[in-house]
Amino acid sequence: MVRVRQETVRNVQHLTKGFPGILARRLRRSLINDGVEWQNGMEKVFGRSRPSVGSPNATGLHNERGRLKGSLISKMLGRPTKLHGMKHRIQSRGVPYAFIQEFGGPINAKHAKWLTIPLDANRTPAGNRKKSLSQLIKTTKPANLKTLPLKSGEPGWVVVKFKNVRKGGKRDPNEKGTPMFLLKKSVRLKARLKFFATWEADEEQRFRRHVRALHLALDDAKKLSG
Repeated sequence: MVRVRQETVRNVQHLTKGFPGILARRLRRSLINDGVEWQNGMEKVFGRSRPSVGSPNATGLHNERGRLKGSLISKMLGRPTKLHGMKHRIQSRGVPYAFIQEFGGPINAKHAKWLTIPLDANRTPAGNRKKSLSQLIKTTKPANLKTLPLKSGEPGWVVVKFKNVRKGGKRDPNEKGTPMFLLKKSVRLKARLKFFATWEADEEQRFRRHVRALHLALDDAKKLSG
């Protein structure tokens, strides 16, 4: 028969009584760090250089208005000292096109006759649009703009800007012009946001952080009980 000292029993009781709250605080910090790492990973997704061709199927993401990037949120739910109800949520909030950026799919013209896709000459080095189509029309003489059918034979047009116009309104036949916009009824985007892939890539490190949180919680509980 093994006898356990009463002092040891009291220490164990004290340890187990305060442990859930200690663990909740440590785990919460670990989950917050998970969110920070995920957001850092998403920064790299938006930081990738855009391909040289201004295609609707380009895989790089540029940050024109910041709406999609700003919609990515890591949030803790529940009380700081309670394990029950503790949740860690990562989400994109308030941007309806986040889904298609993540999984890919078709985009169709809805509120206008055509989708207006800016091409390389109408983009900054960062990939952002310089001028909208309406701005281009307002700031360019009508004789210097022409809409040409796609050479591929696909449905759609290319808005081309010319510089040289001869007297009488005739363009220089040797000038090819600069393509500014692609007009299409529909385009298909590739999956490129990597919302879930970025989270899954950190799985091993998350496991290590959570194990460390458990050990730190045990150490904290031992210090309090001692």
